[in-house]
Amino acid sequence: MSMNKQPLPGLHTAARLSYRLMDVEILRDDPQASRKERAFIETKLHLLLLSNAFDGRIIIDGRLHILKPGWIYVCAPGQLIEWTNHIGQPLELLLLHFQVIVQRDNRAEASTLGADPLFPFLGEALLQSPAAASLLFDMISLNSKQSTASAWLRCEAGLLELLSLALTYQERQTEIALETARLELEHHYTSEIAIESLARIAGLSRFHFMRLFKERFGKGVAEYRTEFRLREAKRLMSGENLTLAEIVERIGYKNESYFSSLFKKQTGFAPAVYQGNRQRKLAAYSWINLGQLLALQMIPIAAPMDHYWTDRYRNKYDFEVTTTLSHHYELEREEDAETWLRRYDRDVIIAQEKLAPILGRGHLLVLAVGRNQLSVWGQQADTVLYEDLGIAMPPSLRDIDWNKPIEPSELAGIHADRILVHIERGSAAEAHWHQLSRSEAWLKLPAVQAGHVHLVFGYGCFDAPWNEHAAEPISRFLNDLPELFGIKN
Repeated sequence: MSMNKQPLPGLHTAARLSYRLMDVEILRDDPQASRKERAFIETKLHLLLLSNAFDGRIIIDGRLHILKPGWIYVCAPGQLIEWTNHIGQPLELLLLHFQVIVQRDNRAEASTLGADPLFPFLGEALLQSPAAASLLFDMISLNSKQSTASAWLRCEAGLLELLSLALTYQERQTEIALETARLELEHHYTSEIAIESLARIAGLSRFHFMRLFKERFGKGVAEYRTEFRLREAKRLMSGENLTLAEIVERIGYKNESYFSSLFKKQTGFAPAVYQGNRQRKLAAYSWINLGQLLALQMIPIAAPMDHYWTDRYRNKYDFEVTTTLSHHYELEREEDAETWLRRYDRDVIIAQEKLAPILGRGHLLVLAVGRNQLSVWGQQADTVLYEDLGIAMPPSLRDIDWNKPIEPSELAGIHADRILVHIERGSAAEAHWHQLSRSEAWLKLPAVQAGHVHLVFGYGCFDAPWNEHAAEPISRFLNDLPELFGIKN
């Protein structure tokens, strides 16, 4: 169960340094040649060794190394290197002597013999691709024999590539070591496993391990173990039917009161309140709702976590919010959207052809009849009718966005040539319509006298048009319109 991870250190230090290639040597050993004296390699500068042969031998600071293609060793100035090859195997070794330069107080300082090494990685590395290592070996060897500036730049480029590969190896090995230690910590989270034990597992010193662990996972060992224990406690509260005392014992605490205090500090809820709230399945559809629910001592299982101001919520309640909502959608369905738009444009033309004989160029009024209110639709309420199909809207309604309540006596002033009437579901709305349809104000309307009235009962797109302002209901409404006006397919 991995928690938040941070990038490994090392690269940033290396990137702030400069490197200057000073010399290139190529050592090739004839295994049949006799050697009367021990051969040492001088290291007054930083030195990178690259092997291009199998089974050669080299001793660095008294430790034997068996060479193979792709083997790299980065040495600090002053390290003792002995070139030995008594087993009769060929040896082919590239030596790159280089300076490491750091800017201090607006002046450049180069690494020197006896000073602390500046390059953040010293030691052995093995490249993943021996073939790529062989290509670098040959490229640097070939260009080092030429006396042009471009050839030397290619050698320096090769040095930088090899240094970056050595750092990559170090980062990968450190990642594996830290991950191994983290898994060990999680496996034994109920015990107080010592930092020294974890450092030994990672193959690092205590201080170095503590620093790298915090940089890697964003928190120290003790804090990580506490958060892991609390996460496990939440899992037990949400699933198994255990008492608080049983949960506390299972996760490695001995004091129930201490655990309750720690739990409330971390979550903002007492354990009993938290357990009760986990039975509710709530969703917060905005980050504001999330904050309001938390104030009511409730944690939703679904909430938006895609804004920078929800970082605190994300870090604190990522276990509880199992479904992450978003305000932004990257669906990568542009082609499907274009297809839908083309199909919609075709449907608009078909609907226009069907409706033209009935509607012509006259002004259409959409009238909604509710239980105790009449209202007229505005421009926003039906973009399909007034924008897509180009049906004329009564001029007096053009300043209305969605809808506007109206009295029966005001209908005559709208001057509509045709009226589409929607009656809400329910007996109250039907009774209201029954009363209106027999009123003098209604019967005197020119559209009513001409028989240009179309009735629609309980059609979803009319109930709350602002809730239906999306692609699917708009397309459905467009295709249903001819039938709403009495045109049979």
